[in-house]
Amino acid sequence: MQINTNGLAMGDLTSNFSEWEFRVSEDYPLLAAQIVINSYERERLLYVCKFFLQPLRNYVGTITVLSGKRSSTLNSAVGGAIHSDHLWSANAARPDALAVDITCEHFNLAEKWLIERRDMLRHLVIYKDRGFFHVGLAANDNQYGKVTRA
Repeated sequence: MQINTNGLAMGDLTSNFSEWEFRVSEDYPLLAAQIVINSYERERLLYVCKFFLQPLRNYVGTITVLSGKRSSTLNSAVGGAIHSDHLWSANAARPDALAVDITCEHFNLAEKWLIERRDMLRHLVIYKDRGFFHVGLAANDNQYGKVTRA
């Protein structure tokens, strides 16, 4: 296993994704560094990486995770929704929710790929003007396949 310049393991979820990438905030890196991902969340994250993010990366190239798990403090700091799916198991409204925001160089290819697989996602929000996707998952939800353009 490779170690990045911060001393963190690389590729511990899939060949190109590591748990530490999902504890991220460009504006609040100290708050993001304090986030702990529990074993239940790690299982769900592994699913998202294995069945969505890694295959997408194999198809379009490098993917950057802009936002993964947020603590309530980080969620407030970034202006997130009270019941944001980024709160993962701390989301009182949907404790099985998980969301990640991603971007990549080949946005149109990624958009096509994700839309073709939307039925496996709770929701996909396409922020084309801002250049990122919000990918959401929840085990107990009837909203699967929902695509929103924002």
